[in-house]
Amino acid sequence: YFDAPEMLERIGATHDLAAELLRQPDRFTPEVVVIRGGEGNDYLTDYFSSVKAGEQYQLMQLETSGVPFDMHYLDDVLANPKLQEYKVFVFLNVRHITTEQRAAINEKLKLDKKTLVWLYDTGYLSESGASPGAMSDLTGITTITEPVRARQTQLIPTRGHPLSINVPSFGGMSELHMMIMAMEGQSPHSARHQPFWPEDPTATPLAIYAEDGRTAAVIKQIPIDERKSWTSVYIAAPNALDGALLNSIAVAGKAFTSGKAGPAVHMSGKFVSFHALRAGRYLLRLPPDTKRVVDLQTGKRLGQNVSELNLKIETQQTYWYRLW
Repeated sequence: YFDAPEMLERIGATHDLAAELLRQPDRFTPEVVVIRGGEGNDYLTDYFSSVKAGEQYQLMQLETSGVPFDMHYLDDVLANPKLQEYKVFVFLNVRHITTEQRAAINEKLKLDKKTLVWLYDTGYLSESGASPGAMSDLTGITTITEPVRARQTQLIPTRGHPLSINVPSFGGMSELHMMIMAMEGQSPHSARHQPFWPEDPTATPLAIYAEDGRTAAVIKQIPIDERKSWTSVYIAAPNALDGALLNSIAVAGKAFTSGKAGPAVHMSGKFVSFHALRAGRYLLRLPPDTKRVVDLQTGKRLGQNVSELNLKIETQQTYWYRLW
């Protein structure tokens, strides 16, 4: 059953390549970080919550955003000054944040020119229990909630904020999950979420809910002093950060992007894995100071001292590039 020499040969070659890459120093660091809360899902009342189930689709959106990112736990980010140097911080459903952590976020992350993106119920819970007021204080955006179950389909207006340009109109991976489970009514496999929505006249809307027209996502510049400010982006629908929207947020925050949203790109300073979801041409931006690029499938050198590659790609094909 396992006697497949051609497969084992490729597995062995991949293993050898990985071992060689691990020995090569890597000077590239993404400028965007996705922050997890660790025990966050312990506070969901339903084991089959659409919020938890939709996270796998949300991560797919981030992987196809054209934005290289790291992923760290909140405690690690707050304890390590090097992990506070990112330009964009995405809080992925970090629903329980302690008073001590909130103070550290205020001190270490809400700095000039930084962008903090809050997803769904981030900061709703603390040692004192559930509080939309404490959540609003954390994000700088007044937020309302109701202790019920609700359907909330996020829509991006066709004529909205500049960040919304080229972002698909439908957003919400938890709603996508519910549609997979049941087109109508309540799914026997998953429960809907508690609704949240921003209600802040000082924030600029990015999206609305299809069901009631309420605001679903906003952006707000929050001043530090007369000359300095940080950017707060709140997306209230669960798992509704579209990859194209993250790309726009990263560009606005002066963070490095590998190109437009679309393909699944995983990048370091020495290796790129590129999986095409559509055929055509794609302009892949390479990490700074890249000296040489080789296609690992063909052995062909693609460039010397180049900053980007103009690729011709085929649907559902994966490409590997070695960088020096």
